[in-house]
Amino acid sequence: MIIWINGAFGFGITQTAFELHRRLKPSYMYNPEKKGSMIPPEIAEEDFQSYSLWRAFNYSLLASLPIHTAGSPIFAEHLQTDNMSIQDAAETIAARASLTLAPDTRGNLRRFTDRLIVKLNHIRIK
Repeated sequence: MIIWINGAFGFGITQTAFELHRRLKPSYMYNPEKKGSMIPPEIAEEDFQSYSLWRAFNYSLLASLPIHTAGSPIFAEHLQTDNMSIQDAAETIAARASLTLAPDTRGNLRRFTDRLIVKLNHIRIK
């Protein structure tokens, strides 16, 4: 199963994906934005998503995965997350996909630290 999380930059997509990854075992995290950072800054446009090669690479990677949908919809529904915490968004996504997440046993400080590490590892500086 692929859980594709889409949305505007800076609104918690990566944080939500990592929250799911931490609590859903086994799982794998793939961030297509990382391929965009491979474009040399000297030739990069403002938005790497405008490169057809970037789109083609990500499509090819997803198409090559041995995924069987068994008749399930590929894109099931939209989730409005404006008033949700990262944890609530991850739990709602999992519930709608009929997945059971491991309990989050981290304390507030550990949860904050984990999210700060994710944020620092994914900052894009031009």
